[in-house]
Amino acid sequence: MMPAVERRSPSSVDSPAFSFLPKGGATGALVRSIDWSATSLGPPEMWSPALKMTLGIVFHSRHPMIVWWGHELIQFYNDAYMPSLGGPDGRHPRAMGQRGKECWPEVWAVISPQISDVMEQGIPSWNEDQLVPIHRNGKLEDVYWTYGYSPIYELDGSIGGTLVVCQETTLAVANRRALEEAHRQTAIARARLEDLIQRAPAFVCTLDGPEHVFYTANPPYQALIGRRDVIGKPLLEALPEVAEQGFIELLDRVYRTGEPFVGNEIRVDLDRCGDGVLEEIYVNFVYQPRSDGTGAVEGIDVFGFEVTEQVRARKAALAAIEESRQFAEAIPQQVWSATPDGALDFVNERVTDYFQTSREKILGGGWLGVIHPDDTAQVVASWTHSLATGTPYEVEFRLRRSDGLHRWHLGRAMPVRDTTGRIYKWFGTNTDIHEAKSIREELARRTEFEQHLVGIVSHDLRNPLNAILLGAQTLAMLEELDPRSAKVAMRMQSAAERGARMIRDLLDFTQARLGGGLPIKRSGIDVHQVTSTVLDEIRAAHPERELVMEHEGDGGGEWDGDRIAQAIANLVSNAIHHGDEGQPVRIRSKGTDDHVVIDVHNHGPVIPTEALATLFEPLKRGADQLVGARRSIGLGLYIVNEIAKRHDGTIELRSSAEAGTTFTLRLPRQPRPES
Repeated sequence: MMPAVERRSPSSVDSPAFSFLPKGGATGALVRSIDWSATSLGPPEMWSPALKMTLGIVFHSRHPMIVWWGHELIQFYNDAYMPSLGGPDGRHPRAMGQRGKECWPEVWAVISPQISDVMEQGIPSWNEDQLVPIHRNGKLEDVYWTYGYSPIYELDGSIGGTLVVCQETTLAVANRRALEEAHRQTAIARARLEDLIQRAPAFVCTLDGPEHVFYTANPPYQALIGRRDVIGKPLLEALPEVAEQGFIELLDRVYRTGEPFVGNEIRVDLDRCGDGVLEEIYVNFVYQPRSDGTGAVEGIDVFGFEVTEQVRARKAALAAIEESRQFAEAIPQQVWSATPDGALDFVNERVTDYFQTSREKILGGGWLGVIHPDDTAQVVASWTHSLATGTPYEVEFRLRRSDGLHRWHLGRAMPVRDTTGRIYKWFGTNTDIHEAKSIREELARRTEFEQHLVGIVSHDLRNPLNAILLGAQTLAMLEELDPRSAKVAMRMQSAAERGARMIRDLLDFTQARLGGGLPIKRSGIDVHQVTSTVLDEIRAAHPERELVMEHEGDGGGEWDGDRIAQAIANLVSNAIHHGDEGQPVRIRSKGTDDHVVIDVHNHGPVIPTEALATLFEPLKRGADQLVGARRSIGLGLYIVNEIAKRHDGTIELRSSAEAGTTFTLRLPRQPRPES
């Protein structure tokens, strides 16, 4: 590599050797400060006249130039070229006197062939907006150049170097491309707009100039006017029948003032068939002025929809409303109607009779004054919501009768819509429900009292039963008991356990009715193991009965173990109590891919078809449960069903004389995401 050039001492800067370079700006001073004797060029006194003459031109030019001289292509550049070398951390000043290949390694493969053509064959080159990436400002930048390479001839005709006259055009290229892209996007937008106009469901046309000459008219507009050839024609020539209908005056005013015009349900008579017969149609439209670049109106854009059918439908509806008013007077209920904003515009005579006042005092918002103060906020909120959403209105509230008594009413209203779906009327009724509501509230109070009573009794019975059960269990464990006493203790324990189950069922029933369902706490359990544990407990209570258990597949999953045990115990106890005492009760738990299924089967009386509809309802008992030791409160299967539902599962029943009775409890292994 070429050694770094050395600076000359200040005393030699003005040497006569640089007479060809008296000025040259900062780069000229830089050239004069370099000790060129240490380079392959030697001292300036030895430089060829051609080099000196070229440098004199280059360094005194305000156009970016660079010179590569000799076989090492030692480079010189002027002040105008310095910005191309980067900022403070760029190639300047070390690039002065440096070999070209060493200065420009990143682009040498691109420019070297062009330099060789100049140096070896004298072939100049010219490139416009050429991409030549260079490393500057700390990174490799995409830089565009317009430049020419020209040979510098010695006096003997040989080529001594290459002169580069260049101009960076990166900004110009970027601006040109941005302009081209803007033109392209404008053309795309114009094409899209034209396509949108042609495909728009609304009718659209554009009119130019004060004579309102048709420039475009999309298919819906052509259909509106009867598919006439209007393009390039003034409006009066294209549609002469509108001359006396006021539309020319409207267009003239929009063109003159620059203010748009909006028309709703405007009638226009058009010769759509071309036979001279005018057809009455209705349109919603906008006349929108269109300005040129100076702000002056140059034309008018027309946009709209034909609403003939809607207008006719609305007029028909208004006629129907009048008929409805007459019908409303014959109804024994309070009947009313309201505008879309909620103001009452009609009440029948039942209303005025109830309040003993005039219609005028009730219409509009006057009806709010006869509502019980405690109900006003709820009524207003419900009515406001219905008006805003278009949903049916229904609310119970009290209305003050003419004698001052407030009676409960059920208010209902439905919106009436036109063919476009727009609400143009509300029809409503107020039905006196005072007696019915009183009866309903009394029934609710009784039901609540009964449920609370069941809960209280269940809690009060639990403590003494627990004491009896604990005592019976303790007696049964004593070894010194004789067989007769042990049998009595076992009966006491069985009766206490049966009573405890009844109390638990009552508590579960009460909580399900009052609290919205049985509470469960899921955890990982094995249904096979839970089933085995439950059957061990039941065998101890019923040693005389044969219980056959089968397991198959994986029994693991996410369930409430106590609740699953409760459901299994209820189903097995049900099978023991209702099944044939001489036949075994079979319990089978089977794991499938995503469920565990528990079957409890017994032989015995068939469950009647008519009993299936209420079998899982609370407080339902079979005839054999009303007497004797098997008497129950009828909550066992209801609790099983509730446990199944709380686990996103199901309980099913099959019963026939041949196959017996089978209850099937199906439990998903994992809860649903919303559970």
